[in-house]
Formats: sequence, C-alpha cells, structure tokens
Amino acid sequence: MRLTQRLMILQLLFIPFLLSGCWSAKEIHDLGIINALGIDFNEAGEFEITTVIVRPSELFPESVGGPRYGKQNRYLIETATGQTIFEAISKLSKSISDKIYFGHLDVVVFGEKAAREKMIPSLDFISRENEFRPNIYLLVTKGKAADVINTSPEFNKTLGLEFKNLTKSSRFAATKMVKDISQFMNDFTSNTKDPITGVLMTANDLGINAKGEDQESQYYQKGRPQVISLDGTAVFKKGNLKGFLDEKETHGLLWIKGDLKNDIIVMNLGNDKKVSIIIRNSKSQFIPYITEKYTKMTVKTQVEADIGEVTIPNLHLDSNQIDRLNRQLEEIIIKEETTVLNKAQKDWQTDIFGFGEAIYRNQPLIWDLMAPNWGNGGLKNMKVDLKVKANISRYGLHKDPSNPDESR
Repeated sequence: MRLTQRLMILQLLFIPFLLSGCWSAKEIHDLGIINALGIDFNEAGEFEITTVIVRPSELFPESVGGPRYGKQNRYLIETATGQTIFEAISKLSKSISDKIYFGHLDVVVFGEKAAREKMIPSLDFISRENEFRPNIYLLVTKGKAADVINTSPEFNKTLGLEFKNLTKSSRFAATKMVKDISQFMNDFTSNTKDPITGVLMTANDLGINAKGEDQESQYYQKGRPQVISLDGTAVFKKGNLKGFLDEKETHGLLWIKGDLKNDIIVMNLGNDKKVSIIIRNSKSQFIPYITEKYTKMTVKTQVEADIGEVTIPNLHLDSNQIDRLNRQLEEIIIKEETTVLNKAQKDWQTDIFGFGEAIYRNQPLIWDLMAPNWGNGGLKNMKVDLKVKANISRYGLHKDPSNPDESR
C-alpha cells in the first residue's frame, strides 16, 4: 500500500471524532429555565428557595415554534425548603417535568436574614454550580427575598430581566454599587477590601406610587407590590451582611470610590430656591502616607456636573454664580463622604472603599504587616483627608432660567 493511501485511511479514522457533536447539549424544549432566584433563611433553620421558572417560548419564541398558546402561564414561581440550598433545589426539581437550568439566570436576591447569617454557605453553592455565569447580579433586600421574587415584570418579558435592567446605568440614578458574582467574589476573598452590593425594595417603600393599566390581568394580584426599585447599599464584613447604607451614605461611598455617575443632587440656595445638578462623571485618587506613628489616606475627588433644573426665576448663571454653586457642591460632597466614613470606617470597621488595596499597591510589604489588624483598629485609626474639586460646565439647552414674557 502506498504512503498516500495510508495517510488517507488515517485521516478517515479521525473523522468520527470530529462528527461526535456536543456531548453536553441540552434541547431547549426540555428545559425549565430559572430566571431569578431568591434565597431566604427561615425561622425553622432551613434555606427557603424561591424561583421564577420561565417557559422557553417566552425567551426564545423563534426556536420553539412561536410564542405560548392558550392559557398557559408565562412563568411559574415555586418555593422549596431544605437544610442546604442544594437540597431545596433538589426538592424543587421533583415538581418540574423539565430539567432545571441556571444558564439564563439573571439575578440572585438574598433576604436580609440569609445575608446576615448564611451568606458564606450560599456563596459556596453559587461558586460551585457550573451553570452559574460570573455576570449574574447579586442583590439584597430588607426582609424576605420571596416578597421581591413574587412581583411581576412590568417592562420586560421576565422578572430576571426586569431586575437586571434596573442595575444598568440609568440616566438619572447611580447603580455602581450593584455587583455581579465575579466582582462580589473578588472582594469576598480579598483581604484588602470588603464587598458591597445593591439593595432591592418595593417602589411603595420609597414613596413611589405605581398602578398598572390592566389590573384585571391574570398576572395581577391585588395587594401585591407591582414595581421594585433599587435603593441603598448592602455592606458585608467577614462574609456576612453588616448593615445598610441609605441613599446619602451610598452617595458618599460612590464619591470616595469615584463611581458616582448619572445621579441628581438638589442644592438648596435658601427661601425654597433650588438648583438640581446632574452628576456626569466622578473619579477619585487614594494617596496613602504611612509612618511608624500613624497612617493617613488622602482622597482626591473630581466631579463633572451639569445644571438640570433651576427654580429661581432671576438667577443669572454668570461665572461668579457658577463658582458659588461649585463650592456648595463640594461642601455637599465632603459632608456625604464624612457621613459614610463615620459609619463604615469608624463604627463598622469595614473597608468598602478599597483603602487597603491602595496601601497594598503602594507598599505591599508594609500591608502584609498591617493586614491582620486592619479590621480591628487599623482602619478605624487611620486619618482620612478629603479633597474635592467640582466643575459645573453645562446648563442644558439654555443658560438662564425661563421667565414669562422674556421674548417680548
């Protein structure tokens, strides 16, 4: 047999290996897609899992031959309990004819009790499960996660997408405190900073009144919260939830981190005269200074802002007035930064700012000596020097406030 014939036979022997297909492929018709997951820890000492299981036809109508037919529900909300999350999900799977699939999970919501007491075992499950993608958002709610999971999506096909889109940068709301699994786990396993993430609340708790047009829909239930909102920050220390930051404290945190963007600051000029400023961008710089006697951190914050609304008819926005607004904005920023420092640095001794990370990058050998006592006095006793520079540069479509008869 010639050499060329032998080579051809050898190549033909390898062809079956190339045609073997994907051994782990899953048919979409056979999947029960979990889109949102709520984790609670109940009074009986068990995990309580609440899931939104979406029909594939809602997510992939073209792949499964079109949208749902008849009176089928778009999704199911199911709850199960267990000694572990894994056991609870195992119980859940017994009630679903299709295979439970986490590959399209968008968000995991922790109830407050689970976040305070069982965050570490919960993260162990999340980090082990190979269907969990690293960009799934982790959120916390005050109260039970099941209450949030039981809301209805109003602007998206599924509840998971509704939560996920809330966390995207809004034009008028800061969302940088929300972390996904990858970001949260990086901070969770680090000795240079503590993790944070966003807090979900019902819109009613924020004083937002929401009412649907189709209140007779089969998906509408009277007395059930219809809209959810993102407000505040959940702070963790040593793996479990330490406490919550309100809106102003969250502003202070994001100012220090240089992450505040697309949020509104209302400045009061007295006598009910107000100017609304929208923050377009902010950035910060940490400069550590370490001696044998003390540690000091200088935080420089730079802010770019625009004027969004003026309620003072005769206010002339000349350069002197803009300078006064800049100084007032800087005072507000320093006040909010000081408030969150008093709570997180002094009271809780949690390094949610990344001060330890700045020291590590600047002097890694010294940080190794400081790290064991960082959360037990080291962070608390560090002096923080705040320097802020604000720059209001744009006014919108017109500079001075509109007045009646001004064009005559």
